[in-house]
Amino acid sequence: MSDLDAIFFCYKQPFATYKTLQSFKQYYPDGVVYLISDNGYDYSKMAEYFGCKYLHFNENIYPGYAKDYKNLSEKERIENLINFTNIIVKGFLELNKKFVILLEDDVRILGNINTNNLKGSLNGPLINKIPGYVFDKFNNVTNSKPEYYNGGGGAIYNRKDFLECINNKIILNKLIEQYLSYNLNSNILCGDQFYSILMILNNKKIELNPYHIETSSFNINNSNIKVQHQFKYYYNYDYKSKASKEDINNMIKFGF
Repeated sequence: MSDLDAIFFCYKQPFATYKTLQSFKQYYPDGVVYLISDNGYDYSKMAEYFGCKYLHFNENIYPGYAKDYKNLSEKERIENLINFTNIIVKGFLELNKKFVILLEDDVRILGNINTNNLKGSLNGPLINKIPGYVFDKFNNVTNSKPEYYNGGGGAIYNRKDFLECINNKIILNKLIEQYLSYNLNSNILCGDQFYSILMILNNKKIELNPYHIETSSFNINNSNIKVQHQFKYYYNYDYKSKASKEDINNMIKFGF
């Protein structure tokens, strides 16, 4: 029995979505995927094939992609952010493993992850930092030094710790109200930043996942790597002429 489930926001890359799910299920056959089509194609048959829990939205829910997001009022943006957070929470509550990995259609799983070596509440690449001023308005944070964030494709959350942070409504609501004032990413919510900030404000650790790599390369010459992000090889892929017969038949069965 593994200790890893997944949340997966998908859109309009059906074969890439299929290959990501296939790679996850190869190593985590009992892992449950909460698959969310964010104004994308109908993935219900694919979800059934892989045993996913499935949600479909006919309008974009991810704030950065929501219709006319930049033209929304501050109140509307906050409402959008709250709605998105509620959907993420619903996904975490539907799952029950100790860890939840964020899948995207440019993520592939290359092996089983030794989760005993995941030291943080959120584990992934340590590449980018949150500006220190973000934490200045919170009394429980005494240090305004920049902190690394992750939480994008391939990041692994400790499910219990994440839900604990979400349930701290005082900090969550204050962060939601103040998020726009930080002027990060032109005020468009970047989920990896937002949830990393939330977890840091709750004194949770953002740590390196030693099994993670950020690269588009097809060949990974490192047996220690188990999670790859930025793998866009299957984007707009001509699977009808290049894929295996089994994969082609499955895609036809799914309606693509």
